[in-house]
Amino acid sequence: MNSSTKRPQGKSIALNVNTQFIEDTESCTSKEQDIPPTKIYAFSSQGQLLAESKVKGSGTTKLSLKAHLNDAVTVAVGPETKEKIRSLSDLKRFRPKVSSLKLTEQVLDLDVYLPSKLWLCWFLSRCVVPGAVYRDYGISGPSDNFPIANATVEVYEVDPFWLWIPKLPDNIIDKLKDIIVDGPHPIDPPIPPFPPILPDFPEPQPSFFEPALELRSDEGYAKLKALSQLPDYQNLKVMAQTQNNFEFRQTLLEIPKLVLPFICFYFPRWVTMQKLTEAITDECGRFTAVFFRGCNNTDQPDLYFKVKQQVPGKGEVTIYEKKPIPCYTYWNYQCGTEVTLRSTHPDAIASSGCKELPEGNYVVFKTVGITGMHRIYGCGASGSNSTNKGLLNANNPGSPFGSGLYFSADFSPSLRSNGIRYYKLSVKGPSTGGDFVPMRHEMFRFYTDDSGGTPMFKSYSLGPDKDGLADLYEIPDVDAPNNTPWQNGAGSMFYNSLSIGYWDSVGDQSDAERLNNAGMYEIQMQLFDASGNEVNIGSGDFYYLLATDGSVTDPVEHNNAKDFNLVKAGSGSHLSLIFELRIDNNQCVGQLQTPHVGGTTAGACCGTLDYDVTGSIVNMPFVAEHPHGYANYAFSIKRGSIPLIGLTEAGKADLAPPNKQQLASVATLLSNATTSEGGVIQPAHLPAGCADKVCTNAAFAEHLYVNAWATNGISQINAYDAHDFRAFALMESDDS
Repeated sequence: MNSSTKRPQGKSIALNVNTQFIEDTESCTSKEQDIPPTKIYAFSSQGQLLAESKVKGSGTTKLSLKAHLNDAVTVAVGPETKEKIRSLSDLKRFRPKVSSLKLTEQVLDLDVYLPSKLWLCWFLSRCVVPGAVYRDYGISGPSDNFPIANATVEVYEVDPFWLWIPKLPDNIIDKLKDIIVDGPHPIDPPIPPFPPILPDFPEPQPSFFEPALELRSDEGYAKLKALSQLPDYQNLKVMAQTQNNFEFRQTLLEIPKLVLPFICFYFPRWVTMQKLTEAITDECGRFTAVFFRGCNNTDQPDLYFKVKQQVPGKGEVTIYEKKPIPCYTYWNYQCGTEVTLRSTHPDAIASSGCKELPEGNYVVFKTVGITGMHRIYGCGASGSNSTNKGLLNANNPGSPFGSGLYFSADFSPSLRSNGIRYYKLSVKGPSTGGDFVPMRHEMFRFYTDDSGGTPMFKSYSLGPDKDGLADLYEIPDVDAPNNTPWQNGAGSMFYNSLSIGYWDSVGDQSDAERLNNAGMYEIQMQLFDASGNEVNIGSGDFYYLLATDGSVTDPVEHNNAKDFNLVKAGSGSHLSLIFELRIDNNQCVGQLQTPHVGGTTAGACCGTLDYDVTGSIVNMPFVAEHPHGYANYAFSIKRGSIPLIGLTEAGKADLAPPNKQQLASVATLLSNATTSEGGVIQPAHLPAGCADKVCTNAAFAEHLYVNAWATNGISQINAYDAHDFRAFALMESDDS
């Protein structure tokens, strides 16, 4: 160290650090560009950070230290990390090059020589964790990946299992032994869900722990049952019976792949962990976290993740923090393996998608609700014919649409730049008098505005009547007005924020109108320029595509809409996209009628039904109807709490009478034994003490459920279902 110009007391002290990365030519051929990202850190005598600066290879780096003369300072040269370095202890595991000096009245120069065995260690211990964070809307949400942008992903290292298994208390070991010996059993009440555990427990396999694959407790139990059938489990069972607790802990350490699922399921526990680093997601929800394992650490890291996001009106919210921690830990994580985190938190804000769309002028018409166009007969589903056209390809022959319908589409980015600015959606069918009627439900896009210092959720209306043009909606720009990504609305506005149009197919129709207005409807899309003039999409240089499960195809090579004859004349002066949906908003009918024996019916007041001989036939009639047959029904009956299995009936609802019925003799209904012809009672369902009991009088409950197939493209419309309950009692006649 040498000195030069003096500096008066009270000013910052200048420190020039000359770093020299020394290469060993016998063992290393690295060039300067291969040197890992490096930083210089200066700490006070109390170990607190005074200054830091990046280093770019060999050369001099200047630091300005706000310190007092004659203070002792520690200078450390180590790898650049995204971890927050606050003190010298935070750097210890990276084995930095450390020098100590005393500040004088001089500008100080410090030479630091870094041998290759040191800085190569920094390079080789670097662990990169790539991944993405998405919003998961559950089974009733779209299947698209909706990225969560500008969120903070925190990466933690969990204590490895070989540290905490030896610390499990004896009472836990004893209980675990009992479970292993007796075999897995369900938990009541269930613990929080955890990801599926496969019998071969591949390690590592991050997708194995993805939250999108959460299991309910009963499903987790089924996985443990599968594990209990493995040969290794039988060996473990023997060890649980013969080993003491110390020996059994050692056995657990040897087979973590088999044991960890049981511990996670039955004994969710506290674990210790330390934060390694954090990263910020980009507009597509992607992140890259980097940390250093340390030069002497040969153990594969066990990683756990949290995600935090700034939510307007609520501040920073933890939107991803799965529990119990061990069941969501990426054990023995392989650096560089992709991690996918899916948040189900209700406050999580996602953008409407990060789409990589091909060049050209086109529209990708994606869904009705969340149902892809390729699943609708006549719009891409295979097997389309004149009978099933417009039905959902889910049942045989399919399900009609009804209630409120959202429509979603992607517009190519080049449309707006080429002067195509607006669109119109119209509907034509029995309820519109045979004319195309424009859809006029207001559609929004949402974004976050933090220009005032506090993030606020704002809405942007797409239309209708955008810019004074009747019935037209604006094609949304790629970004929001403040050049930030669009975000999805919450609650009732969620589907609106993903869609380009909405149509209420019911309105204020009466039951008679619903019946008359059921049938085929045409949905039309037209595009318009900035002046409100319709665009000719039949000219050969414009394309409509229908979305599939795969990526968007090249619009020049494939035009699905034309392939299905969906580009045709409609209400405008040019060809447009027109597809058909079958609409049916009719209510099901489900009614249990009066049971009877011959001419004797169950009493209206008390519900009793007398019989003379046990050979008499009990008739149990019911009605299960849908005006067009788009429904299923299920009939069941119980005697007390006992299901009468042989009388269960299910099938397709009738279009109209004749009514259905179930027939059984009095003897069969009262029997507690399986009859020679298969019987009605199943002995396994009999309560204790019933097998030898002979019933002469008994109470029965009938249940009928008629389930409508109609869907809004998101879920079946349960409001169109029908059900009925009825009770009666078989009573031995006083004259018998």
